[in-house]
Formats: sequence, structure tokens, C-alpha cells
Amino acid sequence: MLSQFTLLDGDLVSVDAPDVTLSPPVVIGVLYADSTEIEVNAGTQEAADLFLGITGTELTSQLTLRGGRTLHVGPLGGDRANGWGYVVEIGDDRVFGPTPPSVTVERLAAVLADTSPARNGRGVVLQPNGSATWSPFRTQGASQMGTRPDGTKLMLDIRRAVPGQKRSSKGLQVRGGSLTKQNQHGRDYVILENPDFVIYGLPIPEIELNDLAGTVAEVLVERR
Repeated sequence: MLSQFTLLDGDLVSVDAPDVTLSPPVVIGVLYADSTEIEVNAGTQEAADLFLGITGTELTSQLTLRGGRTLHVGPLGGDRANGWGYVVEIGDDRVFGPTPPSVTVERLAAVLADTSPARNGRGVVLQPNGSATWSPFRTQGASQMGTRPDGTKLMLDIRRAVPGQKRSSKGLQVRGGSLTKQNQHGRDYVILENPDFVIYGLPIPEIELNDLAGTVAEVLVERR
């Protein structure tokens, strides 16, 4: 299946995964303002609901941002000491994420108000303005669930490569770049690297490592 979408900064990404059905992506970035980083995700209503469910966050209040957008917030995991969980509606899409414990609702609202969101046929694009910029310490990325013909699932965690970062020289050369098998803390996964992206292939639930590698070996992720 071929999937095309924009990262939050507007870069167009193409993911070609033969024999894999791809779900709508969640795109990921990190805003930076006054030495504070705030994670920003954009995706479907279902993706935002999944975030709230996984983190155990209930949205308990709302504020109106400049431009008329509504910011919905609640204590992350039900405990203010963890930070805030938030959701902003952008048409049919949602911008959502967690904050560090040090960020107040007012500060979150100010940072989000310093972004100009736009929707296109490929997703949401955010343009930071004023005090907000994209974090110089983080890279843009996306996560996308895939379903194989036998019904087993995998996650593609796609991260834009850091310029100048050394790539692995030990991998197998495949269609989409250099492929390596990994095992960390008893969990198998694969890494696919090319000049533009680093892609982590994660089994959900467990897929035999060679099967996972065979599927990810056919994946091609490109900038357009």
C-alpha cells in the first residue's frame, strides 16, 4: 500500500509498503519555547482518543485560543503532577499530546496560540510563530500501523534522519536502505536506514524476527 502524508513542518513523505495495509499516520514534532519542549502529535480523532485512553487522561476543562480554536485539557493520567494532556480540533484532525509537569495550562495555551495550523489533502501542518519554534534537539517523525495479509500487525516508527549522523555500515542492503535486526530487553525489532529517514519496524504483537525483517525489507520511505 502507498501512503503519502506531510510531517508537521510541511515535508511530504511517501511510504510504500507492498502487501501491507497502512492505517492513517500520527505525525510527531516537538515545539520549543523558553527552554521548554512540548510534544505535538497530529492525527485522527481515533488517534487522539487512543492517546487519552492509554495515558488515562480525562479532558476536564477548555480554553479558547486566538483564532477561535478550542484547547481541551486534563491532568495527565489523572494526576496534575504528571503534566497535562491536551487536544485541539483542526477540522477533522486532532492535535494532541502531553506536557511536562512544569508547564501550566496558560503557558501551553500561549505556545499553541503561537502556531498557525493548516490542513491540506495530506494532513496537518503547523507553522510556529512568535516565541515558539521547532525544537533543535528533536527530529520530526510519524508512526503508522500496518496489517500484513495474515492479519498480524507491525508499527512503523519513522524518524527524519539527523544531518551528518553516521549510518550503520553492518546492515543488509534492501529496497529501502540498510536493514539490521535488533533485540533489546527481550524484544525483537528491525531498523531500516536511508539518507532521509530512520524507520523502526516493531511487531504488535510478536512476529517472528525473520518474518518482520522480510516485510520491512520491502518498505520504501522517501521525501517528496
